[in-house]
Order: sequence, then structure tokens, then C-alpha cells
Amino acid sequence: MTPCSNYNVNFFKRFSLVMNALDNKAARNHVNRLCLAAGVTLIESGSAGYLGQVSVIRKVSQRAFTYLPSTSV
Repeated sequence: MTPCSNYNVNFFKRFSLVMNALDNKAARNHVNRLCLAAGVTLIESGSAGYLGQVSVIRKVSQRAFTYLPSTSV
């Protein structure tokens, strides 16, 4: 079992809320998919230079990080 395989949907189901501040899109998408699959609310945050954003992603709202508008200039 690889270290990453410990962090599957069942791992995320243990939480009622997940907050992240990851620095790459692949990792952000991965956490987003797992939270949606587990039905757990995700507080997604990120930055681009001096600009930052925070978004709440919940399965019931059908909003996912992948579909958020880009804040890059």
C-alpha cells in the first residue's frame, strides 16, 4: 500500500469539512474529487501573486474547483 492510497474516499468521509491551501492544480483537483465523492464540504483557497480567493465547494451546489473561473491575469 502506497502512502497516497491511505487518503481515499473513506479517509475523507471521516471529516465534516476539509480546508486546503495547495500549491498546484493537480493536487487541488484531486482533493476536490475526493471531497465530492465523500460528500464533504471543501473550503478551497489559493493565490496568484498578491491575489487570493476562497471558495466553498459542496456536492449539493454542484460547484467544483475544476469549474471555478480563473483569477489569473
